Amino acid sequence: MKIRIYDSGLIWTIQIILLDMEYRNYNDILKYVEIKKLTNLSIKHAIIVNDIWSFKKEKALDDKCNNLIMINEIMQNFYKIEELYNPYDTYLKKFVESLKYMISGNIEYHRICSRYKV
Repeated sequence: MKIRIYDSGLIWTIQIILLDMEYRNYNDILKYVEIKKLTNLSIKHAIIVNDIWSFKKEKALDDKCNNLIMINEIMQNFYKIEELYNPYDTYLKKFVESLKYMISGNIEYHRICSRYKV
């Protein structure tokens, strides 16, 4: 999964979110450990959603990984960190909210995109 984090294009997506928020420095926001964890969980979630919607391909490769269990674990961790962290900084709160939109938008994209229709 580590290599997919870097070649998936999701780091660029995170940077676009930050630009939209007028927060210019990606590395600066990731100095917050909880934000970095939430960001990494969001990226992993998006990658696994892609795998789920690409199930026929994954099945042809005989992939035995249960991605639905992994998605559940990722979201449980995401919500746990979010609940404990609750950032006071407005930009950080907006960023965490944007990660949720990225996650839900990614699911919706895969649901409607003809590339993933069964």
